[in-house]
Amino acid sequence: MISRLKGLAKDELGAQDLRPTLSADMDIALMALNFELLHELAALEPTGYGNREAVFVSRDVKVRSSRTVGSEGRHLKLTLQDERGVTTDAIGFRLGQLQPDLPTRVDVAYTLESNEYNGRTTLQLNVKDVRPSGQED
Repeated sequence: MISRLKGLAKDELGAQDLRPTLSADMDIALMALNFELLHELAALEPTGYGNREAVFVSRDVKVRSSRTVGSEGRHLKLTLQDERGVTTDAIGFRLGQLQPDLPTRVDVAYTLESNEYNGRTTLQLNVKDVRPSGQED
């Protein structure tokens, strides 16, 4: 049964690359992220099917710190820094498995959100994907 299924898949799909892809709307430096941008993005809501959230990419950012959080370390908590020294917190839900092999410089794809903790509101990146800096698209 399995070999028959594999044969059908090979015949029908051939050499197609079936890896999931993520499209980004804009490359942006961490220093350009602010609450004004977040407010402008809110004007595009509601998001969902047919109107997805804006996805940004920041390239060659330094991983200042990384750790796993949540039950069983399933999530990835990062502090990222750009070339001008601007730091930003980030969370990658269900990306905790990336933490052990995370390089010191990365390209990161994310949505922008606010995070309220202990009565303080800050910007936070909701990481969708991360890869070593310098890899080709």
